[in-house]
Amino acid sequence: AEYRSVVSTEWETAVADLQNHPSIIAWGVFNEFGPKNGWKHHHGAGGGFMIRYTPARRKMLIQKHVTFVKHVVRKVRRRDAQKRPVHDSSGWIHISGSTDLWGFHEYRQNPDRLAEVLADLPEKYIDGRKNQPLLVAEYAGVGLDLGGPYGGKNPSRFLPGYPGGKTFGLPKTSKEALQRIQGLTAEIYQADHIAGYCCTQLYDVEYEKNGLLRYDRKRKFSLPALQSAFDGRQQQGRWAPTKGAAKRVKRTIQKKK
Repeated sequence: AEYRSVVSTEWETAVADLQNHPSIIAWGVFNEFGPKNGWKHHHGAGGGFMIRYTPARRKMLIQKHVTFVKHVVRKVRRRDAQKRPVHDSSGWIHISGSTDLWGFHEYRQNPDRLAEVLADLPEKYIDGRKNQPLLVAEYAGVGLDLGGPYGGKNPSRFLPGYPGGKTFGLPKTSKEALQRIQGLTAEIYQADHIAGYCCTQLYDVEYEKNGLLRYDRKRKFSLPALQSAFDGRQQQGRWAPTKGAAKRVKRTIQKKK
């Protein structure tokens, strides 16, 4: 009860303070909230949510979760004078009548495998969706350990990013890491049913060294290289930029340097 009260109050305060900030395009209220992959598709402790609890307890837990998420989302909507879209929870569980955006998290490291997943999305990613814009709300997580706040590289028990299985593994160089990020992003650009994405992550966080920047915000990759991955030039289908759009973006960036 205390957690719910604190979260609800903090969101109300945050929206009231930040609602006029021009960089905010949407509100992401929760992240990976509830059993991983949703109620029906969870396979955690005790055999998963659908096995671990009695029907009566499952019903109570689901209702408690839904009521709380809807309550906080309503507060965010009421407070935001700009009426931005609300993403109720990034990944795992969405409340269909409560969220404006629908996102899933997918950390395949092989671009070809990511393409296969995007072409035929698992039910756990879209179960309950009602035409909300579909986002790859987390992807990449490409680990490249170039040191960090503790001065050295991670202990062996702390991987810097997602390993990609025994056959794919972690990248060994900046060039290899960048190629993987570019390849994964290209596959998202070519899936025209995907309306947006969020790359994990902007900068390293302690032992989680899968950022585009280091923990101290020093660059891992050149700006032109990152621009080539994320400026939309690889976009296909209905979201593809109009002719000359990439050049206009490039000119705008150069003017601001």
